[in-house]
Amino acid sequence: MNNQPQSKNPLLTTLGWIIFLTASLLAGLFFWYSPQLLYEPQTRLEEPANKIIVFVDDLDYWQTIKKDSQIFSTQTNDIYRLRALRADQSSFARQSIIITTSPPADVAAELQAEIIELDNCQNYLFPAVSLQNNLQNISLEDLKAVLKGEINTWQELGWNNNQPIDLYLPFDYPNRKLVYQTMTHNLISQDDLTHYQPLEDLYLVPAETNNYLALVSQEQLLQAQGKLRHLTIDNHSPLKKQGNPNDYLLQKKLNLIVPHPESLKQGDLESVLQELQAIGYSNQNDCFSDLITIIGVGDIMLSRHVGTMIRQAGDNSLPFRKTAEFLASADLTFGNLESPFNNTGAIITEGMRFKAEPETIEGLLLSGFDMLSLANNHFGDQGRAGMAYTFDYLNQHEIKYFGAGHDRQEAYSPKGRLVKNKQICFLGYNEISPDVYQASDTQAGHAWMHEPDVRASIEQTKKGCDYLIASFHWGIEYTPYPTTNQKKFARLAIDSGADMVISHHPHVVQAVEFYQGKFIAYSLGNFVFDQMWSTETQQGLIAKLVLSPIEDYDCHKNYPVETNCDSSLQD
Repeated sequence: MNNQPQSKNPLLTTLGWIIFLTASLLAGLFFWYSPQLLYEPQTRLEEPANKIIVFVDDLDYWQTIKKDSQIFSTQTNDIYRLRALRADQSSFARQSIIITTSPPADVAAELQAEIIELDNCQNYLFPAVSLQNNLQNISLEDLKAVLKGEINTWQELGWNNNQPIDLYLPFDYPNRKLVYQTMTHNLISQDDLTHYQPLEDLYLVPAETNNYLALVSQEQLLQAQGKLRHLTIDNHSPLKKQGNPNDYLLQKKLNLIVPHPESLKQGDLESVLQELQAIGYSNQNDCFSDLITIIGVGDIMLSRHVGTMIRQAGDNSLPFRKTAEFLASADLTFGNLESPFNNTGAIITEGMRFKAEPETIEGLLLSGFDMLSLANNHFGDQGRAGMAYTFDYLNQHEIKYFGAGHDRQEAYSPKGRLVKNKQICFLGYNEISPDVYQASDTQAGHAWMHEPDVRASIEQTKKGCDYLIASFHWGIEYTPYPTTNQKKFARLAIDSGADMVISHHPHVVQAVEFYQGKFIAYSLGNFVFDQMWSTETQQGLIAKLVLSPIEDYDCHKNYPVETNCDSSLQD
């Protein structure tokens, strides 16, 4: 056997060295230009020069973004790799926009980049409970603990109910990824989300079930009207117009980072914004700008002992001082004026015939009252001269009245306000004697609660209104339960087209209910009155209603997304 080493082929040796040196040179070039190669390979693609290069940090998340003649979308898997550009910022693609759901603010600052925040109104989630649950607010920390399974009963959240919390999450919907990212980005990690039921199962549970907590979108909350009531998070909710919507945690924002805005051609950024707006994103921060807030209160009586206290204090707004700011914060505020205004006759300090002195209107103006019902049993206390004065005096101060008029036709006609391009209408009716105060074809008065007239006026009014509130002066004084007749007329009103029933007269709070998904408050009780002889007559409710437009199958309607009755004790 020949153990001598074989001589190497000189040609093969030379070729080997050439290959080695070439590979080394290419490797050196790769590492030298790696920042540019990381973000600029797209510029080498043979794309039309007029296209914008848009980097997306999660292409799967943005699969709904459609490419058109203006936008060319590519994927960079990790937006945080922008840190590699610190050494040479000029290597960043000059014509580029970054779309990210988790903006690296520090990197954007280093790049001196502009950040544009975009909202999608369906990216907000709201914690919701049953109507029987008296919880109003949940802290962020408690919500996290519920999602993680660290809090398991309602008693741990402050509701006197030791039932377990049944958690329902909307992961069964097509926007599963959006919902998941909204939650995990702001609340908990993926591993912690283990014990929940799909939201669609919630709609199958019996009506008497009240131990569930769900996370729902605004649209899902509207669809479940009459079943769900949403909670504030740390007393913050854009649906209740509490706090800044931008600070609300259960939302998923989209961010555009523009490293070199001066390098984009005119119209480039606008093209990207238009594309995103087409799938629901906006930089106008207007997700909740079309919400309409309405506040309703019960009986307002500015005569007798209330008038005496006003004069003694020398403050015509005295009864409203503690609530005026809250009442005026609504887009529309209404109540029942139980005492007509008049500028003649003696001041009334006692008895059952009321008269409000003209100067006491200052409290109504301070509180921002837009509409007042005159359909009550005291509207005629100053005769028809007092009725005429009240009509004129309210008109002079730009407060509209309803439920009464110069004749029968006006009394049964709606009064409304245009709020954010929506016509909000009111109708009022009275069933409390004396019936001699009711309007006739030739005399002023209020609208009587006569079944054919109630049905016909509501059906006719609904044709020209986006939202109709019916108000009744009815029931038995000082009783907390509505009569059979109250229930009959409330449901008749809704069946005829009313969207809500808000009523008064018993001087105490009565029951509330949902009928056909529409809210009924049988009596809000007293708001300003001098019946100081019982706790019940000194208490009342302020009904805060928030309306949101939603597209129905045949038309556009407004539905309340939240009905929140806050207890108000008048001093």
